[in-house]
Amino acid sequence: EEDDDHGADHVEMSSQLSGTIGTKATAMTNMTNMTNIKGMDSINENMNMHNTLDTRVTHDTFQTYDSNQLLYDKLKLKIETFAFDALWELPWKLIPFVFGLFILVKFMERIGLVLFLAKLLLNIENTWAAMFIVGFTATILCQCVNNQPMTVLMSFVLDQCKTEYNNDNDLGDDGPGPPWLTGAFFALAIGANLGGNGTPIASLAVLMWQGILAKWKIYLTYFGFSKRGIGVTPLLVAACVSIVAIEVQYIFKS
Repeated sequence: EEDDDHGADHVEMSSQLSGTIGTKATAMTNMTNMTNIKGMDSINENMNMHNTLDTRVTHDTFQTYDSNQLLYDKLKLKIETFAFDALWELPWKLIPFVFGLFILVKFMERIGLVLFLAKLLLNIENTWAAMFIVGFTATILCQCVNNQPMTVLMSFVLDQCKTEYNNDNDLGDDGPGPPWLTGAFFALAIGANLGGNGTPIASLAVLMWQGILAKWKIYLTYFGFSKRGIGVTPLLVAACVSIVAIEVQYIFKS
């Protein structure tokens, strides 16, 4: 009987030992499977990183690729020399284009367009009217010749207004110019900055941004940008010119 009891104890201990070994083996197998899964996830992540340019989701608002995914790609590529990379990616082809626009502005001055516009503005006596005309003229010209050449052109026009006004009223070269001149310069600044939001050609910054995106195969459509920008830009210009006109007419004079 004692031998039978000892034999039963040995069988029970062997069974427990086998169960423990089996549990550890199962745990090791699970750990191995988890490691393999993590390894496969890492491989898939690396493969996805290289395929993001082809699989990036199209953004609905501006009909472009998702900019957040682009930023993710840039971080994944670990560009260490950011300054040199940014310099390399600048759209250098825009430089001759912008120089050409400045030449066009100088041509407009030579043919008498600056003097013509200055004389038209001198017929205005009301500060509000002058500011709104200058602000919206600047905004419209941005869509034609870009905001930077437009600023040069309209600055010539306003400077010519000052000269003609002083000559007509015998005020000399140091005369103040028409009473709305300060407000007109503020309106010009508003039109030059906010007018660049209308179309891609209206702002040099948008042209550069568009060129950089194109290098990453992210294409910004002209009409996709314009149909939203043109609707918002006039409202912004009108609101800002109104606020500045109140300041010029009431606050600055006081």
